[in-house]
Amino acid sequence: MMLTLSPLVAAISAGNCAVIKPSEVSPATGEVIARYLPEYLDRKAFSVVLGAVPETTALLEQPWDHIFFTGGTMVAKIVMTAAAKHLTPVVLELGGKNPTIVHSSANLKVAARRIAFGRWVNCGQSCTAPDYVLVFKDVAAEFLKHLKENAGRVLWRRIRKTVLISAGSSALIISIGWLSFSAVERFFTAVSMIGTIASSRRPY
Repeated sequence: MMLTLSPLVAAISAGNCAVIKPSEVSPATGEVIARYLPEYLDRKAFSVVLGAVPETTALLEQPWDHIFFTGGTMVAKIVMTAAAKHLTPVVLELGGKNPTIVHSSANLKVAARRIAFGRWVNCGQSCTAPDYVLVFKDVAAEFLKHLKENAGRVLWRRIRKTVLISAGSSALIISIGWLSFSAVERFFTAVSMIGTIASSRRPY
C-alpha cells in the first residue's frame, strides 16, 4: 500500500490528477484502495482501476503526462515501451543493488543487527534492503557469525507475523528455503573477492 500511495501523495502535492492501478498480485490491498480512496478524494480527479494484464494494457495505451511504476524489470520494459509511443516521461522504481560496507573498526554486533533488520524488515520486501555486504577480511568471520545469529531472530519474528499475499509468494519462499529456520546458512554465501561478501536472495 505504501508503494502505491507514496507516489500518489507526491502527485497530489504537485497539483495533479491521477489514476491508480494497484498490483493484481495483492488483490486485498487493491480492493481496500478502490473502496476507500473515492471516499476521501475527488472522484473527478482521482480514480482507481483494478485488474490484471488487460486493464493495464488498456491504461498504457492512453497518452499520460507521466507514469510512475513500481515493480520488476519484465513489466517495466512493457511500461517503458508503451510510454515511448507517446513520449511519456516515466519513473521506474525497480529496487536495486544496495551494498553495505562493514569496516574493521565497526561495532560488529551493532552492524549485524542493523543489517539484518534492514534486510528483512517487512520480510525482505523493501527496495532499500541490503542485497550484499562487503566486509573487511580481518572481521569477516566474526561479522558473519553475528549476522547469522541476528538473521534467525529477525526472520522468525517477521515471518511468523506475516500473511503472504498470494500462493505464488508462498511457493517462492518455500523454493528458496525461507521456511527452513534451522539452516540459516542458506541465506548466505561467502565469496572471496576484494573482501568477503555475504549475499542473500531478494524474495521478489
